[in-house]
Amino acid sequence: MLNFGSAAPIDVEIIGYDLSTGMHLAREVDNIVKTTPGTTDTQISMDPDMPQLKVVVNRAKAGALGVNVADVANTVTTVVDGTVASQFTSPLYGGAPHRFRKRGCGLHPRACAAGWLL
Repeated sequence: MLNFGSAAPIDVEIIGYDLSTGMHLAREVDNIVKTTPGTTDTQISMDPDMPQLKVVVNRAKAGALGVNVADVANTVTTVVDGTVASQFTSPLYGGAPHRFRKRGCGLHPRACAAGWLL
């Protein structure tokens, strides 16, 4: 079974460039799965109102700076969502963990120094 980050035991992922076609296919698959005996709790997880960001890396410029695609991906993730830098668990608050997130630029130092847009 393939599972692409969902907590469900079976996860179907539909990939494409046309969101309306993808949503139409997702609804068709959802209807088929719902009618399968033993199936419960089906859902379509795509949110059409969720903003998206497409990053295209100029690999030549990035390579000249010693930056790879993983560096760019990690930087974008840090800027958008932050990165858990530390975690503290306090017995005073029922042992719930407190996560400290790093946010901000996070660009590779050579990229920042050169001022290049990757």
